[in-house]
Amino acid sequence: MAEWVLIEDNTITEYHDLLPANWKNISGLNLSSNDLPFLKSLGWYKVTKDVGVEPISGHVIRHEYTIREDDVLETPVHEEIIPQTESEVILDNQLIELRKERNRRLSECDWTQLADVQSLMDDETKNRWLVYRQALRDMPENMPCPWPEF
Repeated sequence: MAEWVLIEDNTITEYHDLLPANWKNISGLNLSSNDLPFLKSLGWYKVTKDVGVEPISGHVIRHEYTIREDDVLETPVHEEIIPQTESEVILDNQLIELRKERNRRLSECDWTQLADVQSLMDDETKNRWLVYRQALRDMPENMPCPWPEF
């Protein structure tokens, strides 16, 4: 969300939260924030926020800017959030818990991947760890449990 925009050839070319202190050989441009006619003559426009009705459910995904005579109107664009069913919420929570457990199990066997530990393992043991860790990484996509065994 910007507070100021620079317009060149009827197109917004820059978005700024604050006016720059120096711009195109003009020092102290930021001190001109109260002189809107002067700033407009240079192509700087104040952004006015559209405080329209917020949707009941959703979130802002971007802002659209409309150039007007004396300012630029910033309008939020919302994306509606589709409410989940109770079973979808339960499934999402189960996936979160599954990932936590998967991450815990992976971190508990990270030591098996250290070079000095690998050098002490035979090929069969290395392969078993490789298969086990890959099964853990694939777990959320290849649901459901039971957990892979080492």
